Amino acid sequence: WFARHLCSAGCGRACAERGPARTERRQDRERSDGYLYEWEDQLGRMVASVAPHLPADEILQRLLRPILAQPDEIAMRLLAPFTLSLVCGDVFDTPEIRDDTLHLLQAVLERTLENDDLRRSPYNDGRMGGFDLPELVKSLLFVVVEHAPSAARFANGRWDDLGQVMPLVDRVVRAAGWHPYVARQFVTLCERSGAAYPADTFADQVLTQIVDGRLPAGWKGSLVPAAISALVQAHADRQHPLPAALARELLQVLDALVDLGDRRSAALQQSESFRGVRLAAPA
Repeated sequence: WFARHLCSAGCGRACAERGPARTERRQDRERSDGYLYEWEDQLGRMVASVAPHLPADEILQRLLRPILAQPDEIAMRLLAPFTLSLVCGDVFDTPEIRDDTLHLLQAVLERTLENDDLRRSPYNDGRMGGFDLPELVKSLLFVVVEHAPSAARFANGRWDDLGQVMPLVDRVVRAAGWHPYVARQFVTLCERSGAAYPADTFADQVLTQIVDGRLPAGWKGSLVPAAISALVQAHADRQHPLPAALARELLQVLDALVDLGDRRSAALQQSESFRGVRLAAPA
């Protein structure tokens, strides 16, 4: 705008010279940003490639601690490729999941939960900025890759080993499941793992999200309530007739979903699986 108007005022030559210079500087910055992104991506992957060859404590102290100490934006940019590589190489593709791998993922998880976008507060509107944090969440919930038949677990559709990583999943869901994006990845994990996901654990994790008698307001209007209702029905159908304690927990989930306006949950409450089940009166 300024260049066009200065030219019309008789400074055409100066503006003509200045315009290409600005363009060249902008292109230099864009190239520099691209190189920096590639460097950060390769650094994260390189640290992950070293992980199987050294004790977890050594990797943590020498290589990860400096990354974990960085501000959110920088830490997430470095942790996203590290975690993706670690999950793919040392969880999805390895014959056995090592305790050291879980130890490193736990450290990454705790730093990820410190990100401002995942802190539950009245001032957090449920947005998630950037590309790296969403990828981290998907990696930490083991849904970052699908349809990989040659994998050893999870990405190939086999979830028998889910119990080994459930402490990580449980921590993510309980701490950050209020966030609509995290909740969507959680239900994706439950859908993919099917019967391998324990129904009582699923119900308890959902009920943990209830604050002041209600599920997160950020879930309303999203696909999360309907997806959770469908998961409740799937668990009820698989385990019919439901054990009494589990039936009460799942009915409590449905009751909370109805409060969010989910019609499917209201209909499911009247189904054979839950007919006659009564919730305990509030104390």
